[in-house]
Amino acid sequence: MAYSDPNALAVLAVYGSRSGTRRGEVIARLFALRDILVRRDSVDTKRIVLLDGGFREKFTVELWIVPSEGRDSVRHLVSSEVPPARVRLRGPAVTKWDYKCNQTLR
Repeated sequence: MAYSDPNALAVLAVYGSRSGTRRGEVIARLFALRDILVRRDSVDTKRIVLLDGGFREKFTVELWIVPSEGRDSVRHLVSSEVPPARVRLRGPAVTKWDYKCNQTLR
């Protein structure tokens, strides 16, 4: 079923994995995914909400479509499953915002 509200918000939540995620990777991927939505699907940046979800066992990306009235409550959509003390970050930090995500969102 397609959601046809032209004012709806696209809420992107990215969760780092418990092991193997680089420092800054979640933010870099959020911005890369936002850029894909803007360039490929012509979504207005004002209608995109980016959320750092924290950590889960596996790297996870969630896309939620919510009514524009729900902007103030979108932070309740995220639920981190792994406490930061159990996370093992790897390698050097991501320093470029042009992180190469898998470009297939459809």
